Amino acid sequence: VVVTTGMRTELGRIARLLGEVKTEKTSLQKQLDHIGKKITHPVVVSVGAIAVIFLARGRSVLEVLRTGISLAVGAVPEGLPAVLTVALSTGIQRMVKRNAIVRNMSAVETLGSTTVICADKTGTLTKNEMTVKQLYIDNNFYDVSGYGYKPIGKIMLKGRENQEGNISLVREILKASVLCNNAELRPGAKGQWVVIGDPTEGALLTAAAKAGIWWHDLRNKFRRQQEIAFDTKRRIMTVICREFGDKQGVYVKGAPDAVINHCNTVIQDNKVRSLNSEIRKNILDSSESMAGEALRVLAIAYKILPKESNLNREDLESELTFCGLIGMSDSPREGVKEAIHKCRNAGVKVVMITGDHRKTAEAIASRLGILNQGKSITGKELDNIPDTEFSQKVEDFVVYSRTTPEQKLRIVRALKNRGQIVAMTGDGVNDAPAIKEADIGIAMGLSGTDVTREVAGMVLSDDNFVTIVNGIEEGRTVGMNLSKSLRYILSGSVGQLVMVFSSAALGLPAPLLPTQILWINLVTESLPAMALTADPPEGNYMNQPPLSPKGRFLPYQGRTILQKGVLFGICTFGLFSYGLMKGKWSLDKARTMAFSQLVINRIFNLINERKTAASKLQSVSKNPLILPAAATTVLMLAATMYLPFLSPLFSAVPIGLKDWGLLVTHA
Repeated sequence: VVVTTGMRTELGRIARLLGEVKTEKTSLQKQLDHIGKKITHPVVVSVGAIAVIFLARGRSVLEVLRTGISLAVGAVPEGLPAVLTVALSTGIQRMVKRNAIVRNMSAVETLGSTTVICADKTGTLTKNEMTVKQLYIDNNFYDVSGYGYKPIGKIMLKGRENQEGNISLVREILKASVLCNNAELRPGAKGQWVVIGDPTEGALLTAAAKAGIWWHDLRNKFRRQQEIAFDTKRRIMTVICREFGDKQGVYVKGAPDAVINHCNTVIQDNKVRSLNSEIRKNILDSSESMAGEALRVLAIAYKILPKESNLNREDLESELTFCGLIGMSDSPREGVKEAIHKCRNAGVKVVMITGDHRKTAEAIASRLGILNQGKSITGKELDNIPDTEFSQKVEDFVVYSRTTPEQKLRIVRALKNRGQIVAMTGDGVNDAPAIKEADIGIAMGLSGTDVTREVAGMVLSDDNFVTIVNGIEEGRTVGMNLSKSLRYILSGSVGQLVMVFSSAALGLPAPLLPTQILWINLVTESLPAMALTADPPEGNYMNQPPLSPKGRFLPYQGRTILQKGVLFGICTFGLFSYGLMKGKWSLDKARTMAFSQLVINRIFNLINERKTAASKLQSVSKNPLILPAAATTVLMLAATMYLPFLSPLFSAVPIGLKDWGLLVTHA
């Protein structure tokens, strides 16, 4: 029966939510734009001042233009895009080895800057391997032994070993759970059993098999005639099957508080009795008790209709007989608790968002160490909080239960409005809008839908939360390495500006020729800067809070860069002016020494930049590219002096061993 089409369907509604989510610049792109503006203004002012001074001192316009343009080109880090690409590519390669496939390059660095992870419970924090562990029938609890989907186990009265209880009622509830079910349970390779369909429904088939009820036999005997599919508003699923004597059976499963509202009778003491308020309370209390043990609880109900019933007019989901409760466990994945603890040490908050019952979500969150970091709230309670108020309180909550796609999207937006860098994980179509809205969307590679993987920036090939934490570590490594490279490049650029400006102010000749400026820019900002991006992760990256999004690449408002740049510029200018004014060197040699000093300064800075504010100096041997990059740069510098066909291009002259010693000691 077609009831809606197109954008009025559930998938259409989710598609509309996806369309409302606008693609924004990533955090990395915003930072690079900010850096570009920060660099451009002082470079233009400095180059302009140098040009005015040179013109005032009688230099030709052509010389001023050549020097000014070369200096501007040298001061702007145009090699940064190449360095950025290499750094992100290196991070992507590392993450692939740790089961994370990155679809968007900038997602690598964004993941490293994450401050909040919004994680779906089922399949991410837990194994998504449901196992029926408990039944509640006729005021009695039954324990179900066995694990996974292997149909081996027993169903016994709780606390009474080897007592089966009322096996007929047990078989009745399991029969209903098999008929109101779309999954299949089949034997697989190496003695494993495979569920085709929903894991929750697969767990019901496994429990029934433990009681000797096999799904294919039962469904052949009781042929399905009609189905009313599960939806998030009704929270129940209904099927109509043929019964013996041409009667029709209506079987319902769903959330206990939803199913019981459609029931007016209950099986008790082997009889069908009226469902009064006291019995209703006992059932709901039992459901809460099971949920408090981290069980996902489903209720089962049924009724038998006469063969002449008109299914199109019959109110199929009314006057049902309540049959019982089924509790299923979904164990946390191995290593997830430790990974969440690692996130806490790294200053990353983990938030659980699930469609499960509140008690079930809280029990799992408590077991994993999430609940003690904040409060729990349901989707219904969330709807009663205005957007402005929720935006102020969103950081207080760590567990969201019974949520809808719209609510997930609302949670992510509220966190972003508070300045958080949000990672959102999920596998279903209903997770897609929130995943697209998040700063970094993470989809499940094994259980995820095509829509979810399409909008995500990263896909987990093992569907494991631990992989996300590994990705954060790799992302932080990329971010730290980019910071090192940027500081290395910009401090050298500042040094050039300071040296040339000092010479212009004191009326000395230009210490660098345009070709020398461009050589420094081309050579020292390529291989050495790229080598820095290959630094391995440091052990303490996950023991410090995320770097501020506003100052990630310019820590301490660029003071470190300015201090180093000014020091490099003054030292190089001092060497140039001393040799020139004392008459020890010719102008060409003074320029060669200044040119060489800037390069040597950068080589030493390359080693120094491997020391971060929060870590000790690493051994250079840990990054096999540093020494080759430094050696290649020095050899190319020497080539400009000693190769006859190169030295005229750069107006460089050969220097002796004493000069090399002076350069090293002066650095």
